[in-house]
Amino acid sequence: MKNRTTAGIFALLLGGLGIHKFYLGKVGVGIIYLIFCLTFIPAIVGFIEGIVYLTMSDANFDLKYNGILTQKNINVEAVPDNSKKYAANNERIKELYQKMEVEIKTEKELLSADYSAGKLTREEFQEKLKFWNEEEAKLKVEKKESGL
Repeated sequence: MKNRTTAGIFALLLGGLGIHKFYLGKVGVGIIYLIFCLTFIPAIVGFIEGIVYLTMSDANFDLKYNGILTQKNINVEAVPDNSKKYAANNERIKELYQKMEVEIKTEKELLSADYSAGKLTREEFQEKLKFWNEEEAKLKVEKKESGL
């Protein structure tokens, strides 16, 4: 288990070489620090990271670098309440299902009117009616599966 103080000291004293990154298991980043160590940029970044590690709480450090979830690093207030969004989405989905049901009913009525007016043959009418009946059945199944 990685220690916050050790990581902070490594970063302050050897941050230019990326030793703190190797210690924290970030080997790729550590190699980048080594490659650019002669520019002194990693030293500056490492120094800042050292301060961050030393001022970070143990609970946050454990969560970020040790993958340990403790009671201290759980912020219940940070968990969003999505119940209003969920309810609004459900209402929107219900509206869409209703619109689709009306659309299918309208299409079937128009189809019947076209057949009655002689614009469609019996075969065309039956084929198109079959299509709309299948769409209606699919919609009912989807609606039932969604629990709405």
